[in-house]
Parts: sequence; structure tokens; C-alpha cells
Amino acid sequence: MNRGEIRTAVKERLAIPSIGDGLLPDSTLNSLINRSLATISAAKEWPWLLDTYTMNTYKYSNSNTYKYNNKYTNTKYYAN
Repeated sequence: MNRGEIRTAVKERLAIPSIGDGLLPDSTLNSLINRSLATISAAKEWPWLLDTYTMNTYKYSNSNTYKYNNKYTNTKYYAN
């Protein structure tokens, strides 16, 4: 499900008309959905959120600084 599908499901569950509701606009629903997903995702390492990724690191010359992909968040396993 994408955020639009989740938003539609929430609207149906709360009986909000498809044209919207002035007290609960899409922007508010989006914020609530994002916050809920972040809370659930942070609660534990859910198997459906784990992915395999090969990451290459590049060491800058004459320093101990490494450059990582901008999508990198954490490492569960490290293999050499």
C-alpha cells in the first residue's frame, strides 16, 4: 500500500467523504500516516522492512573519512 491507498482506507474507515473534510484535510492525514509509519517502523526490525544492499565505501585520501550512499541508515550485519 502506498500513502494514498492508506489515506483512502482511513477516510473510508472514518466515513470521511471522498471530497474531504475541512477538519481533517489530506495534509493532516498525511502527517498522521507518516508519523504512525515511523513509530511502527522504529518499534523493532520488522522482516518486511529489511533489505539486502551492497554498499561501497570510498576513503578520501589522507583522512579517516568515508563516503556512504545517502540512503544508508544502519547496518545489521557486516561481512568482509
